[in-house]
Amino acid sequence: HWASAIDTTEEEDIKSIARDRPVNAKNTHEAGNMKLTIEQQAGVENIPCPGLLPFHFICSLKHPRLNNVKTILSLYPDAVKISDEKKGWLPLHFAAYNCMSEDVIRFLLDIHQPAIYSQTYKGQLPFLLSMNNKRSEIMDELLEPNPDAIDSCDRKGNTVMHYATRLCNPDAAKKVIHLNPEIAKIKNFNDEMPIHKAFAHIRNDNKRQRWKQLELL
Repeated sequence: HWASAIDTTEEEDIKSIARDRPVNAKNTHEAGNMKLTIEQQAGVENIPCPGLLPFHFICSLKHPRLNNVKTILSLYPDAVKISDEKKGWLPLHFAAYNCMSEDVIRFLLDIHQPAIYSQTYKGQLPFLLSMNNKRSEIMDELLEPNPDAIDSCDRKGNTVMHYATRLCNPDAAKKVIHLNPEIAKIKNFNDEMPIHKAFAHIRNDNKRQRWKQLELL
């Protein structure tokens, strides 16, 4: 887990740990060893587990090394379709939220395509979570296999524009508006447009962030 949580871990170190303790790839950080039932082994696409696997950790990094991602997955191939029990996030959700490596995103999509359509417990597709990612090219990678994601919303009716605004991501907001000019007018189930929550999560004394949000608006 520690080696997976550091994006500067050398490839040889990961491989050495993998050789010495391969079973640790199946251990969650809260509940020990991950055991799949016969039904789960038969191909269920989204398997919840208590705690996080090392593969969740490495996919959540901002700059993970692709070879390290492949090494950890090779020890436990089913990890790509296992979600955490608390939020229902698959590895692709973690990567969409923070990972800036297009190669890692493509790799995750290639090995488990259904993840692009998978929702978290809050109804979030990976594309919705990518509004937090400051590398807008990640949006393109996630939108190409699922173009309808631009019109998606979570279980509270929050659209991708609600997320881009709340997470203060001007580049994402501009790209979303270019793809769907009407999206900035859509309200969630609480009758709120994206602009209504624009400053809700920004401290009053954070002038830089507030000016950046004004640029977005």
